[in-house]
Amino acid sequence: MDRCSREAAWLVPFVCVGLVILALLRAEPRFTVSGPARTVVDGEGLPVAIAEPFRGAVFTWGPGIGAKTLLEAARAPEKLASVGTREDREDFAHEFWSRIFPAMLEDDRLWDEPQLGYARGAVVEQERALAMEAGAFFGGGFGPAKLLRQLGIPTLYFQRAENWDDYQAAAARLIANVAGHPDRAEELIAQDRKGYAELAAELGTVPVVEQARVLVMGTSSPYYVKVVNNSYQPYLVSAEVRNATVGLSGQQQDAERILSMDPDFIFLMARGKSPREFMADPLWRGMKAVRAKRVYRTLGEGGGGLPGLTDAPVLVRWIAEVVYPDRLRPTMRQQLRERYMPRFGYRMSEAEVDADLHLDVNLGSAGYERFTRE
Repeated sequence: MDRCSREAAWLVPFVCVGLVILALLRAEPRFTVSGPARTVVDGEGLPVAIAEPFRGAVFTWGPGIGAKTLLEAARAPEKLASVGTREDREDFAHEFWSRIFPAMLEDDRLWDEPQLGYARGAVVEQERALAMEAGAFFGGGFGPAKLLRQLGIPTLYFQRAENWDDYQAAAARLIANVAGHPDRAEELIAQDRKGYAELAAELGTVPVVEQARVLVMGTSSPYYVKVVNNSYQPYLVSAEVRNATVGLSGQQQDAERILSMDPDFIFLMARGKSPREFMADPLWRGMKAVRAKRVYRTLGEGGGGLPGLTDAPVLVRWIAEVVYPDRLRPTMRQQLRERYMPRFGYRMSEAEVDADLHLDVNLGSAGYERFTRE
């Protein structure tokens, strides 16, 4: 008997591998719920049963879409089952969403747990998900969302898209549909498209030979840059500017590569050195943009990050107004002040507009006086 056991022992690893493969290849479950429900088709075409009344959404780590997309798309904070940690709550308190939905900060149930991920291990994350008793989970075809789907928990995947705006639009439609407000996503998408169309009509087409070369970068070595295959690239195209990183790959670059790009304009990420500090650094003084004082901190709280659909056309206009001031009317302050009125009934104060424009650090840069109060 011992001899047979020893001879069969070598088969065990292969059997285990085979079982794992079979588990991964098994068909994903069809979601069923007891009681009243409705069916929603997710971004990959899978029908998912959602219990009624809806118990709230939870967003898993990975796809880049989270609770703020639900707020933007559905305007329904009551449809959230969880947002994040206590630290996330502190960050949220400094964002404009907290001014639009102030009651969220007082709702303790939203701020107990981090986004579902792998931090505590797959089994723990699954236990956490079950304990939340949410109406639906959102994610991508990988990571915790895939694990939840294998358990038969109602989980919806987002639709893949070629660019960030289209990806967000598809996600907004899915989220708003689950939340019961599909019309609100269509309003958001229409506002986004209208902003781009109005800018294009006013800016016109800038001949390629006349387009400014711009660089969006961080200020810590190795230097993070927005290369042409980054999701940020369509915003530069819409602003009729060229990305100075053309021909380079990799989003981490050394100082020598940055100097060799020698762009006409530099847009700095929100965290890091200010334009004044950057321009005062002897390392960069020989660059064309620095000599002309065309270095700016990028618009918004998370300047340089990927914007939502409400903010994207405004960001593109800001880039275009900085680069082509003679082609556009100086309406940036008005656009910032009014951007949340149509859908959220929130008008930004002059101080909030100043903060979004980073007037405290950008006023030393060329032409930025156009963005000051009248």
